[in-house]
Amino acid sequence: LARNDAKSAEPLLRDALTRQQRTLPPQDWRIAATKSTLGAALTSLKRFDEAEQLLTDASSVLKSVSGRQGREAAATRERLAALDKARHSRQTRR
Repeated sequence: LARNDAKSAEPLLRDALTRQQRTLPPQDWRIAATKSTLGAALTSLKRFDEAEQLLTDASSVLKSVSGRQGREAAATRERLAALDKARHSRQTRR
């Protein structure tokens, strides 16, 4: 996503998520972080409903604590706000 190439990032993120889900506990924050990043990619691709589900799932797992998990929680909140803004922007253009 750093290269603004959500289309190419999506299959890589889905693969990473599948691998994590096979090896980590279901509520592991790293799975949530991947869901959040995938949600951001889907927001860029204007697949808002899919993005919302992933971002909401991630937000329910990630905690606002110090360290990496806390940074991911903040990033997920920002991604949910970006999703809301993108969805609203699309609706006002109709």
